Amino acid sequence: MTKKYFLLVIIMLAGLIGEGQRYFEGEINYKFDFKSDKIKEPGKLLIPVIGVGSILYFKEGNYRHEFEGGTMEFDIYNREENKMYQKKRNNDTIYWTDCSKANNNILDSVFSPKTDTVLGIICDRFAIQYKEASEVHYYNSDSIYINPEWFKNFKLNDEYFIDLREKSIYLKNEYSLGYFKLIETATKIIRQIIDIEKFRIPKNSILIQQD
Repeated sequence: MTKKYFLLVIIMLAGLIGEGQRYFEGEINYKFDFKSDKIKEPGKLLIPVIGVGSILYFKEGNYRHEFEGGTMEFDIYNREENKMYQKKRNNDTIYWTDCSKANNNILDSVFSPKTDTVLGIICDRFAIQYKEASEVHYYNSDSIYINPEWFKNFKLNDEYFIDLREKSIYLKNEYSLGYFKLIETATKIIRQIIDIEKFRIPKNSILIQQD
């Protein structure tokens, strides 16, 4: 191998490594808080259903939430299949949704730069209005950067539209549904290699499609 060719290979490898490293891969821990003007002590009612927090595992557009408490055990998005899987606790059945089908489209959205700080990271704000619910995402694409093209076929809830705007995973989310607000706030970020098997469903699973 000539010196010139050797240097070219090194440059190409460095580019590939740099491309992989700039996208986030790892784990984010969230805690849940609840607010309501209509329910006294909403946590007492909602924690048994929703839980106290979650752990997000993310790799190349695949993600998995493992819930701490509540009725849901986990949900998984498998990018290759473009399907969302959900499993309730103490239940063998896994329900799946085709994410290529548009549903619950966004009615309005508002972007505001540098409005909050989470874990010392200054976050932009993106408010999203659906027909029956709303979300407010706080994120920083310089710190937690993802490739929005991973989600180009994810039409459910206008996910691709959101990812084109944010190019990130939110560090805080305020989800409002009528009588209560769920606030998810990141408490820990761990950058690490995640095994792709974490986003696959065992072949012997009981699967039921849901609309």
